[in-house]
Amino acid sequence: MTSHPIDRLVLESPEVSEAADRLLAGHPAGEVRVGRPAWPVVMAAIVRRAGHPLLLVPARDEEARDLAADLQAL
Repeated sequence: MTSHPIDRLVLESPEVSEAADRLLAGHPAGEVRVGRPAWPVVMAAIVRRAGHPLLLVPARDEEARDLAADLQAL
């Protein structure tokens, strides 16, 4: 489990925790629905728990650019 306090809070969500568990088992995470403002925090928590890079594909180019900038800030 991760040592970041915010990650522990985010991973309390069953949907997010199950996605992270699937990644740890070497399976696709599947679909995780969260509000746009939470994307960077949720993705950062899942990446840290999984321990390896992930591919996230937002629906729009603008969303992808915004998410990349947000993740770099984390």
